[in-house]
Amino acid sequence: MMIGITGLNASGKDTVAQYICQRGFIHVSLSDFIRDECTKKNLEHTRENLIEVGREIREKFGYAELARRALEKIGDHNAVVSSIRHPDELALLKQHNNFHLIAVTVNDRRRFERDQKRNDAHVARTFEEFQKLQRREMSGTGGGQQMKEILDQVDDTIQNDTTLSDLHAHIDTLLNIYSKEDHGQA
Repeated sequence: MMIGITGLNASGKDTVAQYICQRGFIHVSLSDFIRDECTKKNLEHTRENLIEVGREIREKFGYAELARRALEKIGDHNAVVSSIRHPDELALLKQHNNFHLIAVTVNDRRRFERDQKRNDAHVARTFEEFQKLQRREMSGTGGGQQMKEILDQVDDTIQNDTTLSDLHAHIDTLLNIYSKEDHGQA
């Protein structure tokens, strides 16, 4: 089984992925491939640099390149793939027979508050700056991030604005449903 996780910045994607990994899945973040490339180029891991380097990778190697790298790393394991931000990445991952895409959502103000708590000097300083970056992520073209198109194709959405135990219960419910579907019991 392969679970795709998408969502805007600071929505809780990694929290969801980490919980799923407790069920025997491996985690591959498409953003990790971009971070690796930033490191090779001696660039700081700012959101702006990550967005730009991700676009460069897609333009140079094909829009699905990050997903191709993820599939190569995953092999035959059950996996959770996070930070899917381009339609071609999603299209390649969907070719996996048992692929399910989950969006993790939370309101903008709460995401901004979470972003501010991160131990990162490169977070947006103001709510307006945060929203500007979000608009860029939502409506890119070519090799840029195209989150709106990804969010329009999700199988399920987790609203991550309550407790951690509620989040875990929602994930467990979805994994049980997916397991039954994948084994023809739904």
